[in-house]
This record gives sequence, C-alpha cells and structure tokens, in this order.
Amino acid sequence: MKRPIKHIDLELNDYFEEAFKDGLIPANSYIDKSKTGLGMTYSEFHALRHSLIVIPSLPIIDDKLESYKYMKPLKVWDKTTDKQIKQYIDERIENNQHLKIITTPEGMKKVIDVQKEMDNLNWFYTNVFCLLDEGHCYATDAYRKYILIPFRYFWKFDRKAIGTATPYPYSDARFNDLRHYKIRYAEKFGMVTIVNHAKPMEALNYFLSKPKMFVGKVHIFFNSVKLIRSAIKNANLKLEDVNVFCSDDEANKRTLGEFVNYFRLRPTSSTFKKFNFYSCRYNEGWDLFDDENATMILVTDTKVAHSMVEIQYKGFQAIGRLRSKEKDAQGKPIIIKPHSILHITNTLDTDEAPFTFEQLQEQWFSEARVHVAYRNEFWKESIKENYIPKPLVDELVSKLSMIINGEAVVHPMKVDQLLCRDYCLQSYFNSDEIAEAWKSKNYDTVELQFDIPPIDYKGKSNKQVNSEVVALWELYKSNPEQFKYGKAERSIIKLQSRFKTLHLGYQTLGRRKLVELNHDEKEIKKELVTLSNSNIEDRLKEMLCELFVLGERYSRKEIKKLVQVCYEKVEWKKPNGNDAIATAESLREHGYDLTPSKKDSEGNQVPSFLITKKGDCNS
Repeated sequence: MKRPIKHIDLELNDYFEEAFKDGLIPANSYIDKSKTGLGMTYSEFHALRHSLIVIPSLPIIDDKLESYKYMKPLKVWDKTTDKQIKQYIDERIENNQHLKIITTPEGMKKVIDVQKEMDNLNWFYTNVFCLLDEGHCYATDAYRKYILIPFRYFWKFDRKAIGTATPYPYSDARFNDLRHYKIRYAEKFGMVTIVNHAKPMEALNYFLSKPKMFVGKVHIFFNSVKLIRSAIKNANLKLEDVNVFCSDDEANKRTLGEFVNYFRLRPTSSTFKKFNFYSCRYNEGWDLFDDENATMILVTDTKVAHSMVEIQYKGFQAIGRLRSKEKDAQGKPIIIKPHSILHITNTLDTDEAPFTFEQLQEQWFSEARVHVAYRNEFWKESIKENYIPKPLVDELVSKLSMIINGEAVVHPMKVDQLLCRDYCLQSYFNSDEIAEAWKSKNYDTVELQFDIPPIDYKGKSNKQVNSEVVALWELYKSNPEQFKYGKAERSIIKLQSRFKTLHLGYQTLGRRKLVELNHDEKEIKKELVTLSNSNIEDRLKEMLCELFVLGERYSRKEIKKLVQVCYEKVEWKKPNGNDAIATAESLREHGYDLTPSKKDSEGNQVPSFLITKKGDCNS
C-alpha cells in the first residue's frame, strides 16, 4: 500500500533547505520537486555523508562537475577505469573525506563491481547515500538499453532517494515503501504560448526570420538535428547568429553538413548567440545562465516521432532550465522567469478521448501478463518437442519482461517505459490536451494560431466550402489576438480574393443573411444586386425624370438609348449581377405608363410610346 504524500508549500524563490530544514534529502524517499533548480543535487553534494549520485547524462554530469569541482567528485562513465574508482575511494576514506561519486546509470554497475572486488559491498550499501537524480528518466529514456541498471542495486542501499521535478508513478510495488514528498507552489511558473500550426517548421522559420521581435537571446529545444539544420538553412542564419548544442558524435556532424561549424560542445553564457538550438540531450539537469530577456522555445512535430518529447517530462524540463547569471548570497543560481515561452507544434488532430493513466496502466500490464504467459508456454512446448526456439518471441517479450531461472517474468519498470510513452503521446491529440499537459505542470497557457485552418475541398459542394470559408472569416475577425503571429492575415486575403462575391456578401449582408441564403453564390449575388440597385434607384429615377416629359411621344429607339445612358451612369445591374441592358419597355420597370404610338413627338412615322404617367420624381 502506497504511503500518503506529504505536501510542502514553498514560494517560487525558495530553495531545498526551506522544504527540509536540515538541508538533507530524507532517506528512503521519493521527492517531487515540482520545479527545476530547487537545489536538491546541491544539497547532496554538500551533505556531510558519503554520496553516490546517479545522473542520466554526461552533459548534466559535466555541468555538476564544473559547479562543484571544489568538492572533488569522481565522475564515472564509460572511460572511467576500475583502478580510478578504487584509488578515489581509498584516498577519500584514508583522509576521512566523504565520497562524492557521480555516475551515469550505466556506470553504476562499474561502481558496484569495484566494491565487490574490494570486498567492500556491504559497507558501501550501509554507509553510502544513493540518490537517483532526474528520477523520471527511467521511464522516459527507454531507448537506452541499460538505463534500468541502477535498480539492480538501488533497493539494497540502507539510505536512498529518488528526486525529480517531473515524477513518474512507477508501478514497482517497492516504490510504495518510500516516503513520498510533493513540493507545491501557489504562484504559476509562467505563461506558455502554444503556437499551433500544421507545419511547425514553417512557424519556426517565421520566428527565425524576425530576430528583432525577441528582446534577448532565444533558446530552442528541438530534438532533431536534421530539422535543426533545415531550420538554419531555410532562415539563412549565419554563423555569428547560431549555436547548435547536441551530442558530439560523427553522425550528428554529418547531419549538420555545411553547418557543422555551428556545433558547440557545451552551452555556456559566454558562447550564447541570438539563436541557440538544443537536442534532447540538453533538455534536463543543467543550468542555462542567461537573463530575464531570454525566450525559451520548444518545437515538436507529430510527423517526426523523436521530436515529440513528453510535455510533462522532457518539455517541462527544457523550458525550466533558465537561471540568472547572478548568484545569491550562498552562491546558488537564481531562478528567473524567461521573457516568453513558446511551444511551436502541430497536433494529431483527433477528438478521441484520452485514457486515464490508470486505464492505460491496466491495459499494458494485462497485455504484458498475456505475452509473458504465452512465451513461457511456448518454451515449455519447445522443450517437450526437444528443440530450441528461434529468438524472435524472446526478443519481443524482452521489452516488458526479465528472465529469472529460464522463465519470463513481467518487469514493471519496462512496462512503465511503454506506458509512459503511450500516456504522454495523448497530450498531442489536440491543442486542448497540449494545454492541459502544461497546466498540469503549473503553467498558464494561451493558444495562438500561426495560420487559419486549411480547407479540405475534396468531395464538398460549393455551398459547403462557402460555409467553411465564412466560418474562417468569423474566426479571424472574432479572435485577432489569436492570429497575431504568422501568415493568417495573408491566408485571409487570399480567401477574400478567391471568393470575391462571397466576401462582398459577408461584408454587406452579414453572416446571418448568408446562412438564410444557404451560402448559395447565385442567391448571394441576386441579393447583392437587389441591395445595390435599391441604393442607386433614387438617383436613377431623378435622371429619368429629367429626360422624359409627361404627355410627350418618344421613339422606341430613343427611349432605349436614353435609358441605357442612365443605366451605365449609375451602374444598374440585372438580378444575376451582370450589367443591365435597356429596352424601350424598361421605363415601365421604373413606374412609367407607356401607350404605343405610330409617331414620335416630331410627327415622324416610327414605332413610339406616349408617356401617360411618370415614375416617382419626388415632386
């Protein structure tokens, strides 16, 4: 049974020792910091006890080594030798100094193996405090084959803790034995502006092309070196404007191509430029020293799977990296809010209701049990038949199990890795779910549309398309702030040009009248002509009154000519919107009574009309 969570309320600028007055991480605890930069790792480095601190990535470790070099910690990673570990431990113990070992998850095995070799393992488990920092990574970093190594040993330590600003509710029952702490903040961490656009790269290019809109430096977290390269190229950014921070490997350098010189090994305030790109390697665990003018941008694209970082974990961690270059009286980094935070993204565009975490948890573990049972039964049958099965089944089941004495057993933390990804992907269902993900991490949100939604013309009638176009005009008109970025205005102008009659009807008649007319363009045109003619009818009547005299005879040809001149001057239209063509009988349409005659007013024998009544001449 899970222990109750102890809540601790802090102010935004409070540090770890405000939560735990002795400044020590409680033993056998799982701490939800809720906010990055609290100083928990700082606390353990300065704790008067032996410490083994497990940190998920080398850039974070290197950042900590630089920050706490005066503590002389030992870095354990691939290139650290057993001899170096043994020598460090011997020297520190001999000099009555506390061990401060900082290792990657994979490196923890090396540390434990050395303790075995030194016949020192029991002492190590008893006297060393084990901290798993960034504790969410064991769920989020499933791509790392050996990420779960620490849990072979973690539970054996007498004193241990897991800490993170983005906790994951692990399914392993042993987590229930830990004391759970959650730090809470009444004040929001900031405002995330969600820039929703079907093509995130297009939106990103807009911002990169307008550096003057940012008062300070811009820090862009985008987990795709390939697309970072494309973004730099599309915006024509120069070397003096851009840094790219990613893993230092040949694959990334090949991907950067002609922009390989933009690569930087380690982000420091002295090397920052106007635009600074970071791959997922730099999403967590380090201090980004800048000022309050900085802008933090997260870019994700649902069409590029590895760019879709978990908003509740990697996304939150990324935008929480900012620290002031100034330090407080204790020499600690001061946490500051950025000038602005943008999340440029598209969505999966589905109204599908997301599953709760508990629902997905039940589904994943139910399936895991079925798959494991099948694997074990398959092996039993194979043994009976006296043959060794091909490895395919074991390879598939290995993603959610471990082998104990030849039998597969559900591995809760492996299942958690699949569950975590599945659950977090639901945040990309639509913009509402994205906003909810940010709100769950104590941010306010506002959504901006980079462009108006596209219209799908396929299989739709003209009336249906017209209705959708009008709805877009209404959306743009009623939410101007929602479209303050990007090309929405240009798209609206294009629609106005393409649907000229519809737009004139929208402006002149209003949306309600267009609905009455069922968005039928012919009917809209008729209504516009009627309205237009009614507006100029008085002027036409006056002109006709001046030209035609009561009791006079006019030839049919003369009437047609004079009326046509009036039509052209006032731009009189037919109901279909075309220019009106006059006939002698046209006068009757304007209130005149005409009597046929064989002579005109000069007595000429021509077909004529006698005007027996004039139209309304306002006299």
